[in-house]
Amino acid sequence: MKNIENVESLLNVELSLLQNNLFDLPDNMRSLHETRIIIYKSCLQILETNPRPEYLYSEITRIQKRLLKIDSDYKHFNPVNRNLSEAQKRSKYNKMYNVTNLKLQLRVMIFLYVDDNALS
Repeated sequence: MKNIENVESLLNVELSLLQNNLFDLPDNMRSLHETRIIIYKSCLQILETNPRPEYLYSEITRIQKRLLKIDSDYKHFNPVNRNLSEAQKRSKYNKMYNVTNLKLQLRVMIFLYVDDNALS
């Protein structure tokens, strides 16, 4: 499991990279660094509460189940405006259930839960 010092150092690296190369980076790389910064800040907020690994694991499974349920219920979704393309319908459905936020929460929880030493 990650600790506050690890995440703070990662956050500082990303912030310095973004500040030093602000005008040199292409948009997709800038967006990648901004997303990492958002994830690291979310991690710090969670780590300040001193979560147990069991809690992180239960949150990971809860969010995964929720995303699977949302995805499986999509076939029953009938928007009022029937002239929407399939992509527009999916986008509207995902916004209705705040799927983007759930996916971000899942990424943060997995990032915190995975032990870097176990991967080596």
